[in-house]
Amino acid sequence: MSRGTKYRTDWPQTGPEIPDQPKSQPATNGDHPPKFKPGHSLAWYANEAIDPTQTLLGLRYLCRSGGMFVVAPSGMGKSTLSLQMAILWCCGLVAFGIKPNGKLRILIVQSEDDAGDCSEMAQVMNHLELTPEQKISVEENTELIRCNDLVSYKFIQALKTRLTEARDANKPFDLVIINPYGVFLGADVKDTNACTKFLNEWLNPILSEFRLGAILIHHTAKTNFQNTEKYSLWDWAYHGAGAACITNWARAILAIKPESENMTLFKFIAAKRGKRIGWENAFERYFAWSSVPGVLRWETATDEQINSASKKTGVKNAEPDEALAQVPIVDPELKDTVLLKIRKTCKVGEKLARTALNQLIVEGKVKELRINKSGQKGSSGHKAVIQCSQDDEN
Repeated sequence: MSRGTKYRTDWPQTGPEIPDQPKSQPATNGDHPPKFKPGHSLAWYANEAIDPTQTLLGLRYLCRSGGMFVVAPSGMGKSTLSLQMAILWCCGLVAFGIKPNGKLRILIVQSEDDAGDCSEMAQVMNHLELTPEQKISVEENTELIRCNDLVSYKFIQALKTRLTEARDANKPFDLVIINPYGVFLGADVKDTNACTKFLNEWLNPILSEFRLGAILIHHTAKTNFQNTEKYSLWDWAYHGAGAACITNWARAILAIKPESENMTLFKFIAAKRGKRIGWENAFERYFAWSSVPGVLRWETATDEQINSASKKTGVKNAEPDEALAQVPIVDPELKDTVLLKIRKTCKVGEKLARTALNQLIVEGKVKELRINKSGQKGSSGHKAVIQCSQDDEN
């Protein structure tokens, strides 16, 4: 956050201590048993004002003490993406349609790129039309650490040490980017116990103690035999390789899908918490590699690039407005019947019709309920849908 920002004076300045060595056995022989932090009534929460200084990105898309995953196949430019995000956000500028809550101090810890790679990617700051003052902000508000010899708990200890040094020097970080998650985990990403220990038991206390957010860069599973063209938001939320607890832990998930054969156009999908990302009621946006030869940079995709890729794939998606028009306004109608109408009107297959209808439900434009044979609503029966705006009492 920019210097001079006022924080709540009653916010706890310390969090749970991380022991020198992780404990694998329950407390015995006089050790204090685990204890919850103090709780509050729901009435207390209902009357407690939301603290705007806790927001880091978007419309509370990512807040202090929270973490998110950016998921994409290998070689798609995730490292360049993370540096470009850091450069723009540390200046208080929008990156990939995501607005920061002021200037952020950002720490990047990465293991895959050598010094030459980092220098080449960091030169993106010379191609973002930054002012001299903004380039000074990049100098003051970012730090990149190359680390390829610490994993698991040793990585956590090193991270806490660096964050402590920065806080003691009165230069605390607001955001840490960990690239990639699979390396620093130090275990198989399919190992639920290892992922839970790393994310919940070790990383969460650090995020709480230092009041910062985390972005973890993550790879997909092998995609050679996956057809993602008909994925729904739920599918994209679990697109990263490994255990389901990764998705459960993340406050937000941003998935990246190649859209062109030459790997220059990409679809960004706000798969989790997408309503808060700030994309004007959209869950998807398109970005492309730089149109300038020799420049490593992400750019907003042009309409021509998007239309060209759509023609090559031959995939026709259901238009949201056309799909919504097939949903009744007054009386609920069987979901299967509405799906048939969407298929016929939008000229799409069953999966694309279902994806369009589910998207409308997620966006709060359509409500799903159950009706019996006589058309009356109840807890059991057939699935039906109706437009929400005319059915508020449901």
